[in-house]
Amino acid sequence: MEKTDLLVIGAGHAGVAVVAELRRLGYAGTVTLLNGEPIVPYHRPPLSKAWLKGETDGSSTTLQDPSFFEAHRVRVRASVQATELDTDTRRVVTDTGELIEYGQLVLATGALARGLSLPGGGHAPLMQLRDAADAHRLRDLLVDGSRLAIIGGGFIGLEVAATATQLGARVCVIERDVRVLGRLASERLSGYLTDLHRGNGVEILVDAVVERIESADDHSRTITLGDGTTRVVDHILVAIGAIPNDRLAREAGVICDNGIVVDERGRTSVSEVFAIGDVARRPLGPYADSARLESVHNANEQARIVAAEIVGHTPPLPATPWFWSDQFDCKLQIAGLLPAGASTELVGDPSTGSFALLHSRGESLVCVEAVNASREFALGRRRIAQDLAKASVQMATPA
Repeated sequence: MEKTDLLVIGAGHAGVAVVAELRRLGYAGTVTLLNGEPIVPYHRPPLSKAWLKGETDGSSTTLQDPSFFEAHRVRVRASVQATELDTDTRRVVTDTGELIEYGQLVLATGALARGLSLPGGGHAPLMQLRDAADAHRLRDLLVDGSRLAIIGGGFIGLEVAATATQLGARVCVIERDVRVLGRLASERLSGYLTDLHRGNGVEILVDAVVERIESADDHSRTITLGDGTTRVVDHILVAIGAIPNDRLAREAGVICDNGIVVDERGRTSVSEVFAIGDVARRPLGPYADSARLESVHNANEQARIVAAEIVGHTPPLPATPWFWSDQFDCKLQIAGLLPAGASTELVGDPSTGSFALLHSRGESLVCVEAVNASREFALGRRRIAQDLAKASVQMATPA
């Protein structure tokens, strides 16, 4: 049986960031990192963009050079997954049948692609895009003239649509909501992105429900929509969101609710067990009592907070959430989370392809959406932080 002072399960952005931060803070204990994939931990955002284009691969997008882990005494176990967790004995069973005993545990298990359940769906090969293996399979299929349907108009769906179109594929995006990016972006930004994609040849269908998928002898697939219309395609990518990979925690009795519930310092309901990244449901201060955020920024921020907690340092203050996306010639950056009923100010001109939408609640800026407007994004992000800090002080001051 292996024994380690700290066990980190998951070698995505959050898992790698927390071991790096711990060593930076002087953590001297033994560290084991379980990596369920056979390759060196890598950046995931390029999967839907540069990776699909063949402009980069795992060797050029590593989160840390392999020598980093050796130099910082981090034992990386590739192609090893945790299958059972016993928080009483502080032991983990792996899919190789090994036992690992830990002193402290960080769960960075990420999220899984949400599946699509339809009549006929089980008979037609449906792709997803969550890891390098998925990206390799999809890249091999995106030849000039191939027909690709993407079910889901979120970030992943739109990014793949842009990349596939640039590779010569004919793309149709099918979104069941009334607009793309309906859960995150403002209506005006959704409209801009819809026009951008349509202008580049992507068919965007909104308020469209997939009723049935059927395969033909020629390997094509026919998608039947709720209105009775059909689309015949060669390949189908399902990009309808992600679900937290919290099975290990739930079965061990750790409190979960659409993710592993943690406090402001990343602590779960079980002593010496932390959770970070896409799998963690964390407090979001002025934005929400708790929520999951799927972003590199969130993974890195939570890694810093938990590392500080483990070594006994004062954790850094929470930062403004932010996200980015690249689609065609559009660099989209979003800071903050868009609240209902916000007032909006437009800076710049959408017709030029460079503008920002500033969303305020009262006198405070709470969200900025910037398209090819990095300066406005940076200024807006700084102002959001200042306004939130000012509001916090006012709330804490007795009347």
